[in-house]
Amino acid sequence: MQSGLSPVEAVQAATSEPARIFGLEGRGRIEVGARADLLLVDGAPTQDIRSTRNIVHVLRNGYIVDRAQAPAAPPAGKVPSALGAFEDGSDAPQGYQWTTTADDMMGGAASAAIEQITPGAGGSNGALSVRDANKPGYPFKWAGAYLAAQGAGDLSGYSQIRFDVRGTPARYRLMLFAASSAGAPPTVEFDVTEQWQQLTLSIDDVAGFEAEQFIGLAFTSPTDAGSYEFALDNIVLLP
Repeated sequence: MQSGLSPVEAVQAATSEPARIFGLEGRGRIEVGARADLLLVDGAPTQDIRSTRNIVHVLRNGYIVDRAQAPAAPPAGKVPSALGAFEDGSDAPQGYQWTTTADDMMGGAASAAIEQITPGAGGSNGALSVRDANKPGYPFKWAGAYLAAQGAGDLSGYSQIRFDVRGTPARYRLMLFAASSAGAPPTVEFDVTEQWQQLTLSIDDVAGFEAEQFIGLAFTSPTDAGSYEFALDNIVLLP
């Protein structure tokens, strides 16, 4: 194929590999206990990847989706400004999901866990708690919370990101991901204290970030080995 992938590798790149890399439990595989989000096609994609164009049915959580009535995905170029108030579960906007990220996906030894806690900043109804174990084992160590987008969007209409944070005192990182980027993602650092504080970081100052191809962002703990805990609330993009 033109991409250099075999049909099997192309199928894996669209299913099991993203689920593994982004830590999406119960996704990307057909197995007992996994979520039944399936694309049924006429043909054998593992032999001819063009068979994926011949869609017969789309199943979401085991139910056939009426494609004519299915809600449209969030339009490209309109990344929501409110990314997380955590008042109700993960509280991610439509088309996005808060999950964990760590270097164990690249053979490292770090790990992360997230959960909603109460109260949040200023006594709000919730915040996102992140617990990281950052261990030696990978040259570019990372662990934290990741906001994953279902598709690329345009972040160029925003110049800043504002959020409330508290946690183990140290210097943490905001990593920005674009569909066109490769290697270590563009990063900006910020200091965290034990008390809630509101921070505003400049997106425009993050060198190398292609804002028109935004696919996600991550709040991660320091590169030093150790255990860290921090909480996030009221994450908002600003013009």
